[in-house]
Amino acid sequence: MAVLIQCQRKRLFKLIINRQKIYDDIVNQISIAPLYMLKYPLFVQFKGEIAVDTGGLKNEMVTILSQYLFVDIQTSIFTLNEDGQYLLTDRCCPQNAFLLGWLIGKALYHNTVISFNVSNLLLAIMSNNIQFNDIQDYDFQFAKFIQDSENYDDVYKEYVDILGTPKLVSQKPRKISLQHAVYTRYFKNSIESIKYLQKGFMSTFPIPASYFLNTQLISTIFSTKLISVEDWRTHTIIKCSHEIANIFFNMLENNETMRSKILKFSTGMSNVPNNSFLWLGKPLFSGEIQQQFKLESIASHLLPMSSTCSFTLKIPIVSSEEILRQRFLIALECDNLEIP
Repeated sequence: MAVLIQCQRKRLFKLIINRQKIYDDIVNQISIAPLYMLKYPLFVQFKGEIAVDTGGLKNEMVTILSQYLFVDIQTSIFTLNEDGQYLLTDRCCPQNAFLLGWLIGKALYHNTVISFNVSNLLLAIMSNNIQFNDIQDYDFQFAKFIQDSENYDDVYKEYVDILGTPKLVSQKPRKISLQHAVYTRYFKNSIESIKYLQKGFMSTFPIPASYFLNTQLISTIFSTKLISVEDWRTHTIIKCSHEIANIFFNMLENNETMRSKILKFSTGMSNVPNNSFLWLGKPLFSGEIQQQFKLESIASHLLPMSSTCSFTLKIPIVSSEEILRQRFLIALECDNLEIP
């Protein structure tokens, strides 16, 4: 169950969840928690595991839940445009809409990356601040239709025939309410879900969420760009020999597809905020400790090991990139290699 705990004089919202039942556990615990508790920083514990959450377990929770929402039950929550950008579907139920808003808010709060191509329009809807560029970026034809309807009477009549009489923010010149246009076009049967999406997001912050309602700021948690090995190395605390570190980073340089897998193995995230390790584990609020990526070595006969709690990766002392790559291929497929 969800509990409120006191840790180092700071109130935390503790989630105790099963990895295999993460959706049900989170929904059940959020649904019975008072709203004021949802505003506290998260403290995550996975059932049957002894790892202590100093940052990594929150990342894992966000990553696993994101995978479930954006992939496993994608069709019941999202629709995608031709560029693969996500937007809430009009079939999304209020419960999932609230959970999505809560997830995005907590990812922002804890500076955790959600590696899916969420549209700026969805973020603008969540922030209740839709701009013309948000619509244009997601659906160019609809944006043009709105613009032409404002400028030409015959197109305006066509708009009324298709979507009904729009809400106008001004008569002369004619300006159509962008929020009303978007809601009518995409969410005619799911306005309640939009309200729950916004409520879920706003429930996550200890101060008014409007302070964070900026699509550029929120977009920093949605990263799909290639991970830079040079940046990774620059912002890593190296606690092993430079020879072993060179083997590791050279292996990453020559294996693009393994980068996100190894990062997830080490931190619980598939990418880094703002596309830089400089922001890895950097708290949104002052007074919280930043976790940096750490690279350590272990005995040569072992497989790579990780502690997502402390963003620590331990690699065996090997003589070549290929040997290390083979070890990672095994380790990445194994469970229960997390160290306390």
